[in-house]
Amino acid sequence: MENKNNYQIVLLDTLKTLQNLNEKPKLLLHACCGPCFTLPFEIIKDYFDITVMYNNSNIYPEEEYIKRKNEEIKYINHLNEIDKENKISMLDSDYECE
Repeated sequence: MENKNNYQIVLLDTLKTLQNLNEKPKLLLHACCGPCFTLPFEIIKDYFDITVMYNNSNIYPEEEYIKRKNEEIKYINHLNEIDKENKISMLDSDYECE
């Protein structure tokens, strides 16, 4: 049986390495909606200066796209209110479902 990578261990090892840096590296993190963003953010928030890129043009209709984007914005604003050390920026792409 071949050895398979345990990516949870790889992630934890990488985060340990990042703890020794003098500053947080910048990370652009794609998020398709608020719920999908929550767990990754909780794991990496103390290790990176995070900018979230909301890009989800495969969603149809546009009203659903806007609904998800607004929930993402609401969640990020909430996180920024309660955690002053780990401010999150957000980039938004245009809706282009064509």
